[in-house]
Amino acid sequence: HTASLERPANSSAVRDRNPHVRCQAPDMARRPTARHSFRSFVSQFKATARATLVYVPRPPREQRPGLYHVTTRGNGGASIYLGTDDRHLFLGMLDRVVRDLSWSLDAWCLMTNHFHLIVEIPSENLSAGMHRLNGVYARWFNERHDRTGHLFERRFSAKRIEGDEQLQNTAEYVLQNPVKAGLCSNPFDWPWLGGPLLVPAKPARAA
Repeated sequence: HTASLERPANSSAVRDRNPHVRCQAPDMARRPTARHSFRSFVSQFKATARATLVYVPRPPREQRPGLYHVTTRGNGGASIYLGTDDRHLFLGMLDRVVRDLSWSLDAWCLMTNHFHLIVEIPSENLSAGMHRLNGVYARWFNERHDRTGHLFERRFSAKRIEGDEQLQNTAEYVLQNPVKAGLCSNPFDWPWLGGPLLVPAKPARAA
């Protein structure tokens, strides 16, 4: 038996087709490809980001003339001094900054992965001095030890000291830092601290 074929409802549409083509493919040019969709998404994302993201500058440093407790830590807790030569060179750079900017260095303590300073500045030049000290030392350190990347974790930390009581407490904190870190039992046995706030308290050694 021969199956009967039903006549299409729209016979004119069938006659208008190419008789040699069994099936016509859909118009792919009108369909968005995956790459086109992704590019469109990226463009929309960038436009939205430009419209919504607002740059917020970091707050300015407190650096009015006065006394400050300044610290800087190694990146990820890493050591910032690998030998006595590193420490001596850092102290030489610190002395140069202090003299050039007319600072008063009242106390200093070099730990293994950070340092403490108590400085008095005569003008708003604390950021300039610390940027110079940390930047020059970090470049020298990386070159000397054949390393790359950031030596210090972030910008230096500075806390303004107000009054004699806070100054005394800060000096005691800096003095006891090596003991709390387990580097020595007596702070005066730690060779990498000094300054007029700490040295007068150092007991005289027996002859």
